[in-house]
Amino acid sequence: MHIRIGMLARSTTFWVTLVLFLILNVWSFVRHLLFPVCCDQDTAVGFPFPFLISGGIAGNSAFYLLGAALDLILALTVALVTTWIALACGNSAHVPRRRPDS
Repeated sequence: MHIRIGMLARSTTFWVTLVLFLILNVWSFVRHLLFPVCCDQDTAVGFPFPFLISGGIAGNSAFYLLGAALDLILALTVALVTTWIALACGNSAHVPRRRPDS
């Protein structure tokens, strides 16, 4: 089975998986803003890999590009695999098919 970029753009499974990862990362960041830790503890922001370590002494924070890249790579990989599984199982409702020209 060949998966083309056009198939991914029209696939509900692909977009739902990416949105799920986005929601989890946004929730991790919002949780950090709404419920800050006290007593100079560090807080990791990001799901599943931390891309921001915040807190500590004097409110230091550090952005980790590797964590953000790993989050993006993992999200795309999981979305691609779930789309491939959905298509391989014959769930054609996720990707609308074109009508053959008659």
